[in-house]
Amino acid sequence: MNDKPKVNPNEISDHIQEIKYTGFTKIKKFLNTDLISRLLELIHQNYKGYKDLKNVSPNQALDKYIYHLQFIDPFFIQILSRSNILEILNPFLNDPYYRKIPDNLPNYTLAYYNARSSIAPLDLHMDSHIPFLGDHLLSMQIFISLNGQSKKNGATIVVPGSHLTNNYAYRKRTLNSQLIIDCDPGDAIIIDSRLWHGALENKSKADRWSLVATFKPWWLKQNYDPIRGISEDIFSKLNDNEKALLGLLSLPPLDETEKVSTKEGYEGLLGSMKEYRERRIHE
Repeated sequence: MNDKPKVNPNEISDHIQEIKYTGFTKIKKFLNTDLISRLLELIHQNYKGYKDLKNVSPNQALDKYIYHLQFIDPFFIQILSRSNILEILNPFLNDPYYRKIPDNLPNYTLAYYNARSSIAPLDLHMDSHIPFLGDHLLSMQIFISLNGQSKKNGATIVVPGSHLTNNYAYRKRTLNSQLIIDCDPGDAIIIDSRLWHGALENKSKADRWSLVATFKPWWLKQNYDPIRGISEDIFSKLNDNEKALLGLLSLPPLDETEKVSTKEGYEGLLGSMKEYRERRIHE
């Protein structure tokens, strides 16, 4: 991929510290206009206007979604994996005892990855499922704004420091401490998923597309099945690091005859998705 998105290397440690103390950080101009245009083109090509999906929330029924971007085009993965933005997540999500992947590379996985254009307001909530204290997290999210966001079109709201309260979010309350995060197109936000966050109503009714990528430690379940979801075409365009991010190095085995440890190194990767599917069928 030419013209890779990039975080200023001199600012990575500052972003890490900001997440530790406030629960979030904003990266300005992570994507340039050419990359934004390409992503919006892919979104417009692939938006289906889903109807009658199962288990959707009232908000999801109103908003526009494209689910599982990792199965649509490798470009969605590569704007993250082939930049240095994941270096900000590594201290929080990497398992220091994984050992089978170099320490400076992610051993955590992509849990889910959607594009969203919201209309309805979203109450304050947390995405870690439970509140807890500590520096090792259960999930983190990267939001990348493609159209820009403001109070008028439904900006993200956060409560700085709420990730350290050890409490669930006050869902129906407007807090004096909540902050509206304005973004220009191409800006990115990274949050500790314990952070109380939500979104304002999109009163403009115009599209407000964002990419939302959630990452979790390798030992937590992903929200998709990589074996059934990854096509041969996508697989052939991924490097080893990207295959690991999609969970292909932490697949559960049938039993101990396949492997004893769930985690593997790059040498454990198979040559095609056909091999993965055949192995599952034979089991």
